Amino acid sequence: LRDLSRAPCLRSLEQQVLQEVRGSRLVRSLVARADSDPDVRGTLVLVHHPPYTNSSITSDELHVQRSFVPAFAAARKTLAMLSGHVHSYERYERGGKTFLVTGGGGGPRIRLETGPRQRHADDLFAGPEVRMFHYLLAALTPNGIEVEMKGLPKGEKRFETMDRFRLSWPT
Repeated sequence: LRDLSRAPCLRSLEQQVLQEVRGSRLVRSLVARADSDPDVRGTLVLVHHPPYTNSSITSDELHVQRSFVPAFAAARKTLAMLSGHVHSYERYERGGKTFLVTGGGGGPRIRLETGPRQRHADDLFAGPEVRMFHYLLAALTPNGIEVEMKGLPKGEKRFETMDRFRLSWPT
């Protein structure tokens, strides 16, 4: 994060095969370059559509799972994949990698599926079905990136820390 011009934001909007192939190649290239750079301690991948979500409005984005997740998961220095699109907050950890859905900055919030309709029972944030407006704060530390999700509870005027976790630097 020292040089934000090297923080890639990947376009996940197109679902056409050609875009998937290009996206897959781009991700492989970017994370391989970061993995081989001794100055890079960790990599965050930002996409618009979430590969995994319990949204009641949209489903998992299979084109993101196919195009971006394999290279992200295989890379040594990737820490987290952050996505928006779904106006909610979800946090998953799979294969030692963090997947964040953080779309709670403005638009109408959506309900997340629960019970038998829930697609992913491994959401690490135990919030309500309709999550609060929120934003993320991140701080670089010697051990990794400390992340805080600040949420605005209904009827309140101040944001509060609702979730906190560390993205540890790879060893």
